[in-house]
Amino acid sequence: CKRRGFVYPGSEIYGGFAGTYDWGPHGVELRNNIVGAWEDTMQEHDNIAFIDSAIFTAPAVWEASGHVAGFSDPLMDCKACKARFRADKLQDAQCPRKPSKKPGEHGDCQLTEPRQFNLMFKTFMGPVEESAAVVYLRPETAQGIFVNFLNVQQATRQKVPFGIAQIGKAFRNEVTPRNFTFRSREFEQMELEFFIKPDEAVEAISGTVATPAAPGHPGEPQANWGWQLWHQYWVEERIRFYEGIGLPRVRLQRRVEVGDRGIELALAQPAGAPVVQRHGLLLRRQLLPLGTAHGAEEEGVGLRAGAERGGGQGLAVMVEAVELGWII
Repeated sequence: CKRRGFVYPGSEIYGGFAGTYDWGPHGVELRNNIVGAWEDTMQEHDNIAFIDSAIFTAPAVWEASGHVAGFSDPLMDCKACKARFRADKLQDAQCPRKPSKKPGEHGDCQLTEPRQFNLMFKTFMGPVEESAAVVYLRPETAQGIFVNFLNVQQATRQKVPFGIAQIGKAFRNEVTPRNFTFRSREFEQMELEFFIKPDEAVEAISGTVATPAAPGHPGEPQANWGWQLWHQYWVEERIRFYEGIGLPRVRLQRRVEVGDRGIELALAQPAGAPVVQRHGLLLRRQLLPLGTAHGAEEEGVGLRAGAERGGGQGLAVMVEAVELGWII
């Protein structure tokens, strides 16, 4: 990748800087083509609008969304070799002293108890470094969409269902950046939040709530669609996107996450909420020649409850975080 002008190690002439990469001339062209293709697919929908929100957001936004308290990974240190590992990824890690072993598999390892490590980059706004000046670099683009929901709805005169899309930088203070650009500390996200009516409202308006009759693409959206059909619609739309850029359907593996109410799924659930919150699209191992054992998630289509956006405006089917690292 470096020799051909796609990706360079960050700050290489000064010894490099872990978890950062610079895109070269051909890498920029490749990335722009992918971003342009994604943007074109979104603009095919009359009920999707674009925004570009600020990277710095008021700390109250991240407190309300739960990121300050709960956006973290479990971290473990080895007192012997001073290396750090994610507690939930030990099976994918290697001991620096004995690469044939996993951390904790031999007597020299002295692993600490797991502790939570917040993934948001913290800095200070203004000339004085004090608690009142703390701000965070955004770890995702979704919150910028949520806080602008009413602004976009009023400016575009849209009615639910409609979507808000955004393309922009996000930053995560990863414990262990790995797999080349697939998991780095600075990355580009392409994200859509598509807002839909709760099934109760659909039933009250249409008299019935349509549910999936068969697998595959459900066709053109209808007024009586419930969350399940909207979810199926966007899963199939995203698969069509990958097929359109040359990635066959057979190279995508689906993974369904059930029940967990973590930050990535839903912060609040209304009565009678659906069981399945998130439908992940994983790239199979053949597409990841970087040592990934079981494939890695490229994109998720999830269901979020209204409380995460400040309440009461219905459910959102979300085409989540498309990170560009996989294509190199």
